[in-house]
This record gives sequence, C-alpha cells and structure tokens, in this order.
Amino acid sequence: MNCPKCGGLMEEGRLTAGGFQIRWVPEGGYDLLDKVKISRFSLSPKGVPAWICRTCRRVMADY
Repeated sequence: MNCPKCGGLMEEGRLTAGGFQIRWVPEGGYDLLDKVKISRFSLSPKGVPAWICRTCRRVMADY
C-alpha cells in the first residue's frame, strides 16, 4: 500500500496492545527493535491489521 501523504511504500503489520501501550509490529515478526509505540494506553490485546509509513509517521488500520 502507498502512503496517502508522501506516496511512499507502507509496511504491513498489526496494531497490538502491549501492557499500557498500542504498538505496531511488522507482519510475520515480533522483534522488539521493530516495534513502534503508537499510544500509551490500550484495552484491546488482539490487535488489528495496519500499515505504517516510517517517513511520515502515519499509521492506517482496519478495524
């Protein structure tokens, strides 16, 4: 998927709850170094499909 802001390629992954944070995790991976903290609080532990543009710091999610 291309970023709607800059047109660059977005990475596919998931938004997941990690304690009291919402994080983006790359699809098929769970490396601590690849995580990006989105929010400090979350109630949902299962996550949703999402795409991230690291250049624009934009996240798009399906829920």
